[in-house]
Amino acid sequence: MAKRVTLAVKMTADHVTMNVALAESVALIDRLLATEGTPIFSANGETQTWADAFAAYKKVEVIMVPHLLEEEDVAVEQLRDNFTAKEIHPIESKMAKALPPWALGHLYRRLGDETPTKRAHAVAILGVPGFIFDRVLRSNIEK
Repeated sequence: MAKRVTLAVKMTADHVTMNVALAESVALIDRLLATEGTPIFSANGETQTWADAFAAYKKVEVIMVPHLLEEEDVAVEQLRDNFTAKEIHPIESKMAKALPPWALGHLYRRLGDETPTKRAHAVAILGVPGFIFDRVLRSNIEK
């Protein structure tokens, strides 16, 4: 994508910030799970509880939601404007195989075609079972 599209530096920098916040959040949750929720101590000696894990998650959310919305509005549009469907297909297929079916709505939300076309693509090209599209994906796409 970088060869044909120039994205704002902020979009790439956001990934670093998000990944650090996400890693910190996941590490705290993993440590609390390992102690079955018993409060633990951070590196600086502060007690950490599930409330701290929730606060860490909210920090991730505050960073991630605006970034994902910007990505959807800017990067996805630039991707579709500068690449053919044939060029994008292998990437989307790889993403689709790596994600659970309920997370695929973003692949279709910005497409301008009708839901039956999206369903046909999901079933025939991505291998998503029709009932999964009908019961799970459709509601995410039509939001």
